[in-house]
This record gives sequence, structure tokens and C-alpha cells, in this order.
Amino acid sequence: MLANETFSDLGFMSKEDYARIIDEGASHGLKSIKLNYLGEPLSHADVVWQVKYAKEKGIIDVMMNSNASLLTSQMGEDLLRAGLDNMFVSFDAIDPADFAVQRAGTTLGKVIDNVYNFVQLRNRLRPTCQIRLSMVMYKDPKWLRQFEAMKAMWSQHIDALGYGYFIERDSASPAYYDEVKGFYCAQPFQRMFLKYNGNVTICCVDDKDETVLGNWREQSLQSIWLSKAYQGIRDKHAAGNYYDIEMCRKCYFPYSK
Repeated sequence: MLANETFSDLGFMSKEDYARIIDEGASHGLKSIKLNYLGEPLSHADVVWQVKYAKEKGIIDVMMNSNASLLTSQMGEDLLRAGLDNMFVSFDAIDPADFAVQRAGTTLGKVIDNVYNFVQLRNRLRPTCQIRLSMVMYKDPKWLRQFEAMKAMWSQHIDALGYGYFIERDSASPAYYDEVKGFYCAQPFQRMFLKYNGNVTICCVDDKDETVLGNWREQSLQSIWLSKAYQGIRDKHAAGNYYDIEMCRKCYFPYSK
């Protein structure tokens, strides 16, 4: 996406912007946040402060996805002491050679050490923090074998593990999925995706900002959440008409049930 110049603006959210988002959310009963989307949260210099600030404002569930390459012992301890509730770690492979291809810039051994050290820290400092591992899955049978190896390695140490199939959307093709009758999605009723560029979208599938419902840099979160556009999407799903929404026709989630 970077090579094709289709990735949205890059940058690091300021403390002021983050605090404003958390403050407004908390004032309206926000209880859960996830500190990532199309980026690595541990690369942000303020990530520990972000966790701590959210917990101080009454957020019950503070979570993040990470590839764990930056999950040093010090970072892990700081996050746990700040109050992190859920850590989701994505493994690109279990075979070291495949991992080196999929995740340039680090090694499988380093990630394994980081995760295991974090597990030990969690057990000592914050046993309530959930640790979940997932692996990126492809159609070749070797990836299922790698997932079995991941289960053997980690199932006694972490709280949950699973995998998700890699879906690559071709920008030259609409790539619509067939309709699944009776499906509706809970995400428009539960969460908002706040991009660094200010755009607010409905779900993780919209990585190209095709269905923008507002801009958090210019509008209040409440006004976006209660907007006619957002409510219209909820109405479609509640009525079983999700397929009327173009963005939702591109979503693989109905097939993952």
C-alpha cells in the first residue's frame, strides 16, 4: 500500500489528541479501546502513558495487537504496571525461514523470547491480563501444520490462540463476496475506527477509507456515533440488509462464522 501510495497519512497521535478522545469517550460511558490499526502500537513513544491514562479515566478493557518485536522486558513490565488488560500477538509463521520472509527486520527467536518473558511478567505482575496469540493463515497445508506447532508450543502458557486467513484485496477489482442470508454485523453497534488522519470508519476491512462517517479531528465522537449516516448502517444490519452497503459486500467476516 505504501508503494502504491494508497496508505493513509502516517504519524503519531499527540498526547493532546489522545487525551481529548479518551476524555470524551469516558464522559459517554466508553469502556473498551484497542490501541492499534494498520500500525504497531509499541512503536509509539507514549504507548505506556496511553494505557495508564485510559485506565485512570475508567476504561475497563484496554487492549492492543502487536507483532511483539518491540515487546522488551522493560516495555512489558511498564505496560502491565500501567494496567494493560489484553495483549494480542500476531505470529507471521512458526517456521524460522518462513518468518524471516514474512516479517523482515526481526527474528522468530526474538519474538518467542519477548512473548515468553511477557507471559512470565504477566503471571507475576498482572495475572488478569489476557494474552492471546494468532497466526496468519494461508491455503497451503504447511501453514496448518505450523499452527499445530504453535498450539503445542504455547497452549499451556497463554489464554487463547487461533488463526485468521490472509485476505488481499486487489484495488483493481471490487472483490465482492456473495451475500450470506441472515447475517448481520455487531461492529457498527459496538465500535468506531479512528484513523490517524482523522477519518472515522466502521470496521477493519475499510483500510482505504471508502466509507468515512466523520472526522474526529473536526467533530465530536458523539456527533459521529449518533449521525444519520452511522444509524443508517445500523438500520441496514438490523433489518438483515447488510448487503446493501458496498463496503460490507467486500467483507469476508460473514464467512468466518
